[in-house]
Amino acid sequence: MDTKKLGTRLLLLGMLILIAALGWWAWFYAPIAQRLNVSLSHASSCFYANDGICAAATGIAQLTGKTAYSPVAAWIGAVLTALGAVLKVK
Repeated sequence: MDTKKLGTRLLLLGMLILIAALGWWAWFYAPIAQRLNVSLSHASSCFYANDGICAAATGIAQLTGKTAYSPVAAWIGAVLTALGAVLKVK
């Protein structure tokens, strides 16, 4: 497989993972934002980081048995997308 084909596949895979991560993030944080009567945008930093209030929400979710969002998914998607773009340009 040549690098351009590999780049295209990695780019698409990375974008799919980013979209899935965004959906998971919204699924996890939307009910929390609604209960707190705040905009979902207050949790925007939780998409790429897990500190402060994001870590607290994750910890509470783990105590209740709910699958918490992990920003690792977004980072994996971002790295694959960037790598794919680089390989596609070469």
